[in-house]
Amino acid sequence: MPAIPCACSPVMTSSTTVAGTWAPVRWRRWLNWPRARCSVDPFAGFSHNRAFSQERSMVSRKTLSVLTALLVMGFISVLVILSMLGGVDNYTPTTDNPVVIFSDACARCHGERGLGGSAIGPRLAGVGESIDEVKKQVSEGHGRMPRFPNIRGRALQNLAAYVNELSIHAEETARQREP
Repeated sequence: MPAIPCACSPVMTSSTTVAGTWAPVRWRRWLNWPRARCSVDPFAGFSHNRAFSQERSMVSRKTLSVLTALLVMGFISVLVILSMLGGVDNYTPTTDNPVVIFSDACARCHGERGLGGSAIGPRLAGVGESIDEVKKQVSEGHGRMPRFPNIRGRALQNLAAYVNELSIHAEETARQREP
């Protein structure tokens, strides 16, 4: 259905030649006129309006860029969350020394002396868990803490006693600092 010309559209005049035919230049100019400015049909001609289609493609590019950035950030967030969830840590102790085991397996999350300080693991010093609770936590894991199936036997007993000792020393230090 052809657009209805109105006062805001260019006048369709015929440039007649000697033979009396339409001049193709003026006709083409009328067809490409941005009819969106026409008061009769304000949405007519948007698909033919070059400025509008370029603006629409710019909006589409910006939208696509934003959506891509959000998708990448979401994917990275999921990876970080999954890496923080408890799993299995394949750390195998090479000694029964609890200080070495703690610094190799526990300190990266709970701090060098069990005082916390990282966003991953809580403070262990001053928690007051029994040796059996510590052993269960290490061998089974809980929440974000992975289980350590390769720490067992004498190494597990020594590590649990060391963590319990950290708690006792933290409580004594806190009592000494009180006025």
